[in-house]
Amino acid sequence: MGAIYDALVENDGIHLGGHFIYTSGVHVERYHNVRWSACDNDTMSMIASDMVDPQWAGQVDVVFGPETLGRTFVDRVGQAASQQGVTGLKVMWCQIVKHDDGTREVRLPDEEMYGFSRYLKPGAKVWIIDDVLSKGTTSLLVLNFLRAFGVEIVGVSAVLRLNQTVTAKVLGVPALQFLEDVVGVEMLSEAECQERGMCSRNEPIVLKPGHGFEYQIEHPDYPGGYVDLDR
Repeated sequence: MGAIYDALVENDGIHLGGHFIYTSGVHVERYHNVRWSACDNDTMSMIASDMVDPQWAGQVDVVFGPETLGRTFVDRVGQAASQQGVTGLKVMWCQIVKHDDGTREVRLPDEEMYGFSRYLKPGAKVWIIDDVLSKGTTSLLVLNFLRAFGVEIVGVSAVLRLNQTVTAKVLGVPALQFLEDVVGVEMLSEAECQERGMCSRNEPIVLKPGHGFEYQIEHPDYPGGYVDLDR
């Protein structure tokens, strides 16, 4: 792995060894969440600078990032782009709301306060920034939301890609970029975990980081129990 991966490991953005649950519900032995490194200015500045790529810099109107990291990260990428001579770029973010039935919805923040929609006009060129690509479900959710405005999606960038089956073709975008392509991350469904993964060995599930708390609500009697990692 490269310098960015190493920096994320050092600053809690990547946890190696454990039983973690992702937002998508998959079980993994390594947890990747760039947001946990958000307080480390050097790491985030390095990532933001590397995310500014000539393929899109100066050619797009809007850089768009989903919560939770996207709310602050798109600002950093926008600042890095300005420092590299890119002008006129709009940066904005969206909220991802999870409903009780498990479905998720994309929402723009308060229109009166931010007024993001005035920049999402038909034909506007948009580049999406995200931290981690695991199954691509969040990116697809955001893509479908933006396409309803009639904008042109130029591409998607992520800090880490954990699943090599997530491609530009799968997302339906002209370009997909990532700073680190992380291979060897096995993502197990609930059934696969019970059959041959950590669940079959009753390994305790980490409550945090990850989505172990949500899993605990639905599976309070999981025989392996639960643990909360100290930061």
